[in-house]
Amino acid sequence: EVKDLWAQRYVGNTNNMSPHTHGNHGYSAVLYVEFNPEVHQSTHFLAPFKNFSNGEDLIHKPEVEEGDILIFPSSVIHYSNPSHSKEQRTIFSWNMK
Repeated sequence: EVKDLWAQRYVGNTNNMSPHTHGNHGYSAVLYVEFNPEVHQSTHFLAPFKNFSNGEDLIHKPEVEEGDILIFPSSVIHYSNPSHSKEQRTIFSWNMK
């Protein structure tokens, strides 16, 4: 069951999303509607533990293309960096229970 649905458009050095989760139950999804991998970055995911060797955050930056959908547990911490491109980056996201 889709519980929430929203769209976000990123242009220029604005519109980042700080690290957050979507709760402890269900799944979340990101659909990359307008996305150029040459100038845009995908959603970044933080592991729930640090690198055992150096204590740094473990960050996964999946390679995505326009039209790709990422589905992940809602409890996973994720974020997006500001876009430094004048080219639009548009996503649709939703939560599922």
